Amino acid sequence: MQTKAKSIFIYAIGVLLGCCANTNAQNILPRVELGGVLSGAAQSDIGNYFHFGGGGRVAVNATKYLAGEIEATRQPTGNPYLAPEVHTAIAMKGTYRAEQHRWLGFAGINFFAVVGPAFVNRTVDVADPNPPPMCIRCSVLRRRTDSMLDWGGGVEIVPTSHVAVRFDVTHANFTYQDPFYRFESEERRTYVKVAVMLRVPALHRPAAH
Repeated sequence: MQTKAKSIFIYAIGVLLGCCANTNAQNILPRVELGGVLSGAAQSDIGNYFHFGGGGRVAVNATKYLAGEIEATRQPTGNPYLAPEVHTAIAMKGTYRAEQHRWLGFAGINFFAVVGPAFVNRTVDVADPNPPPMCIRCSVLRRRTDSMLDWGGGVEIVPTSHVAVRFDVTHANFTYQDPFYRFESEERRTYVKVAVMLRVPALHRPAAH
């Protein structure tokens, strides 16, 4: 099911780029951008293999170069005993906009960087508050939310002023304390993402007479 959904998502990107190949990307700043995200996550504590999930993203452009955005994705773990992680990021986005130059011929291209707080909600082992008799270091699975600093960057391809296809990679570290030993380990997350964003321009109100 995940492979089929991923294939459909990639096919949709190709159709968008192909259909919009002859449509000029206008140099008009979108006020709001929103869309779906296909996200692969490598989780250091469960093997560092990429597990693909998805979610959504909303961005609001404050200026031509600065925007604020929020993103939430659900990431499988590849472990039947561990429920999927939920990754939520609140980021500031800085963009170098070059889409008006149409460097790719069929589309323009922008370069961007993102940084901001993020949260990962996941299943972890915790000490059993009611262990059975004769049980030493018994644990149970519970959901836990850890905070981290998410940072990264990427490119966005803009075939038309109303659509952008975004490719980005972000990385984050956080610490986790073992439930039985007094030490902390550093966990890492790397996210590779593709998003199709619909760009909504600012509404221009007619001047009052």
